[in-house]
Amino acid sequence: MTNPPVHIHERNRQITEEFRANGGRLTQEGMPIMLLTHKGRKSGREYTNPLAFAVDQDEVIIAGTMGGSPKHPEWFLNLEADPAVTVEYDGQTYQGRAEVVTEPADRAHLVELVTQSLPALPRYEEKAAGHRVIPIVRLRRV
Repeated sequence: MTNPPVHIHERNRQITEEFRANGGRLTQEGMPIMLLTHKGRKSGREYTNPLAFAVDQDEVIIAGTMGGSPKHPEWFLNLEADPAVTVEYDGQTYQGRAEVVTEPADRAHLVELVTQSLPALPRYEEKAAGHRVIPIVRLRRV
């Protein structure tokens, strides 16, 4: 008998606990994980999402893949409404501001960088094509 699937919120809670228990360092399936805390655009509640990431100089870069789904992830929609975030990775915690990267050369460079941490990104972009462009987000320190 197989176990029932774990709801995404419960899975995120478990990963967040493991991340914090490991001093802000965690990999899942070979991908480095960071925590993004943001405010819900409807509820006003704080949510924390564990996400694969890359670092460009001193800035964290994330991609709103949602597995290539035709819809943006909820966390990304929340960032569009309020770009103020808390970033946790590699034992650091800081306040940040989310910025969607749209300049083509910068985006291409960051996609290449994020693909090193999230090898499925090109496949997700292909799957999402025709529905949406997967957002690449830079988390700037404030």
